[in-house]
Amino acid sequence: MVDVYRVKGSFNDSMKDQVFTIDVLESKPENAKERIYKQIGSKHGAKRNTIKILSVEKIAAKDSKSLTIRQLGGA
Repeated sequence: MVDVYRVKGSFNDSMKDQVFTIDVLESKPENAKERIYKQIGSKHGAKRNTIKILSVEKIAAKDSKSLTIRQLGGA
């Protein structure tokens, strides 16, 4: 079963910390964290030790900020 997780945290982007909130579809909270490490590392070139995940919470698909997740959750 796939759930929606909201991951909040920050990462160091050369001059300052960048705060993020990202919604992802994953089966477990651990997988949601792993996906965030991959996405931010790939997109911003951030190393895992500079990415700080502050919280991972399960949310309803209708509460997601992502249009794609909201549409998939309604199916």
